Amino acid sequence: MRLRLLLICLLLVLTSAYAADINTLRQQAILRDKNAQYQLALHYQQGQGVKADPKQSFYWMEQAAENGHKQAQLQVANAYLNGSVGVTPDKTQAIYWLTRLATQGDTTAQFKLGQLYEQVTDLSGETQALIWYRIAGLSNPTAEQRYSQLLEQQFNHRRMKEISRRKALEDAQAPDTTISPVRFNNAQADAAQFTLPQIISSVIVAVLMLALTLLGVVYIRLKKQLRTAESTRPEVQLPPSEPLQVQSGTTIQQQKIKQQEQTIRKQKQQMTMLFQEMKRLQQTPPKQPPARPNSLDLACALFGFSVTEIPDVKQIKLRYKQLSKIYHPDMKGSDEEMKRLNQALKSLLAHQQSTSAQ
Repeated sequence: MRLRLLLICLLLVLTSAYAADINTLRQQAILRDKNAQYQLALHYQQGQGVKADPKQSFYWMEQAAENGHKQAQLQVANAYLNGSVGVTPDKTQAIYWLTRLATQGDTTAQFKLGQLYEQVTDLSGETQALIWYRIAGLSNPTAEQRYSQLLEQQFNHRRMKEISRRKALEDAQAPDTTISPVRFNNAQADAAQFTLPQIISSVIVAVLMLALTLLGVVYIRLKKQLRTAESTRPEVQLPPSEPLQVQSGTTIQQQKIKQQEQTIRKQKQQMTMLFQEMKRLQQTPPKQPPARPNSLDLACALFGFSVTEIPDVKQIKLRYKQLSKIYHPDMKGSDEEMKRLNQALKSLLAHQQSTSAQ
């Protein structure tokens, strides 16, 4: 009997202590303590010390997320992404919370953003997916692999469109052609493997070979004409009083032939020099474009811009004012988020200044 009374007293003490802890958490949560808000949300989620209440749990979880609690932001994003008790799935809200997390360097959120944007059918969604996969790929091998696969898909898609366009043009120009589809596709595939510099180099080589051949033919003809002229030239008897140096002179036709030979030699030298210069250009590796800083990708993602189509300074500042209403501490944001927004603005303005200077 005494043992039962002791247990009941102990249970009452623990219950009152637990209730005191819950009340303390609730008071701290009301005062915007993000850790207390997150813990209170977990209590309502798991039914610890209070009756389980999914709506109360999500309310305090969202409050903690608004105040910058990263784990709370992830749970809120997942709730909007997958739906839960009392929460309707909302992809726009899920992207919003994942973007806030991703701009803080959370690779899980970056990868999920890539997956979400990849489901968007238009080109802007594919571009955003590439951006987030690339950022997450710096520390996430799965994201890096998906980034490479998406680039390969884009390349194959553009290649097939180009082949189809060329085939349509050739069919329109030659409707009676009898080339089999298999041979045509193989030829197109082989042609697609050559780059523009290789095609230009091949044309230059062909022109040089043709020019050298023509020069050789001209040179042979001139030699033949010279031999014919020497064999048919009548011998002229000079008077004894005429100086001997006239006999050693050449005819006008021979002088012209010699001038043409000199011209041919000069042209051969010029072509040789041109051919050597062309080989040097082929062997020179192309310059790689400068690597874009990772901060610019993050800045574009935060502002909602495409890295390849950054607007002018006026539009950047206008978007900054709009985002300030979200991330400012006096609104729904925090000091940390406002600092990231300001840093992103600096990166975009610096990029635009360097671009205009070039």
